[in-house]
Formats: sequence, C-alpha cells, structure tokens
Amino acid sequence: MDVIFDATIKMNPQGAGWYIELEDTETTESFKCEDLKVFEAKLNELSEKYTGRLDEVRWSKDDDVTPFYLNEVRLGIIAMEEQINKEKEEAQAHNESLNQ
Repeated sequence: MDVIFDATIKMNPQGAGWYIELEDTETTESFKCEDLKVFEAKLNELSEKYTGRLDEVRWSKDDDVTPFYLNEVRLGIIAMEEQINKEKEEAQAHNESLNQ
C-alpha cells in the first residue's frame, strides 16, 4: 500500500491569503493548514500513522488561486524540501562517521 496524501492550495474565504487542504487518501480525513509550518507538522503527524512512511504528495490548486499565492507556496515547499534534504545529508554523514 502506497502512502499518498492530496494537498490542494485554496484561497482563504475570510480574506486575503491561502491555505492548504491536506487529505489522507487512505482514510479521506482532511485538514486545513493555514501556513507551511502547520502543513509540515500535519504531514509528519499523519505519516507517523504509517510508521513515518510517505510515498507521494499529490499537489493541485483551485482555479481561483492567483499566480502570486501559487508561487509563494511553491517557493516555501522548495525551501522546506531543501531543509529536509540538508538534515538527511547531515544525519547520513554523522552515521558514516560513527561507522568508521
């Protein structure tokens, strides 16, 4: 079984800005993430139900999401991925130094 989450960028109906609706495709539970920190925390929390496994996040956006907000989310996700990769590399280097 693949662990897949759907993430949909939506416009905030209570004013300016966006949010991400995160859905667990296995349970169909969905969560409103007001920013990328909440999104990252919720994604980590949900993946823990699957022993930390995460195979895919399928991204989409509602039609009314402006290019400005789409780019804001995209750049935030890129920064998040870079940080995760950096932490993985540091952990791997640390583990390799312990094995020598």
